[in-house]
Amino acid sequence: MMKTPTKPGLDFVYDLIHRCPSAALATHSVAAPGFPFATSVAIAPMRDHRPWMLISRLAEHRINLEADPRASLHLIDPQAQEPMSAARTTLVGSAVRVEPSAQERARFLRYQPTMEPLLGLGDFAFFALDWTSCRAIGGFGRMGWVEADAAPAAMTAEQEDALQAELAPLLDVQTQWLGCDSQGIDLLTANGRARLVLPINATVDQWRTALRSATLR
Repeated sequence: MMKTPTKPGLDFVYDLIHRCPSAALATHSVAAPGFPFATSVAIAPMRDHRPWMLISRLAEHRINLEADPRASLHLIDPQAQEPMSAARTTLVGSAVRVEPSAQERARFLRYQPTMEPLLGLGDFAFFALDWTSCRAIGGFGRMGWVEADAAPAAMTAEQEDALQAELAPLLDVQTQWLGCDSQGIDLLTANGRARLVLPINATVDQWRTALRSATLR
């Protein structure tokens, strides 16, 4: 008897959010009422698994978001060879403007360092997608709707900074530290962003052991 494929879960979705450097953002068009408007955006994941974007006041999608914050964000495995068989997900929610703390701004720029000059132009602002559900596709027959975790396990900025100070020196010269959260570590390797998943409430020793023994994609 053929086994029914299981749908992807939150870990699958988090992995894509943390590994994808860009995504397709769909908004409600102001210039063409009644039609969706899709564009490419650079994204960076925060500790609560919300993708952040830095958007110009002149951008069409920002005009759309300020009129109607409802949006969707489509992410596809950046290492996939075949788009139609790739792991992918579409997040659905509302884009809200956020004012970053110094730590959040520094984290964003670790993921998107080329965007730092834009911050001095004065017309760019940060937006976060408060996603409530998503359509996740992990392969043929492996798909389904996944609800966002109402209360993901939180890590404070101070805890993240402490772990970075403790663990970043363990990395080789070809690997850069991007960020961490209560469920994993994000790194930049020669192949792009990589994510190392860890058990919730793992000890620092467990994080250190996992980092030393990791085989990164």
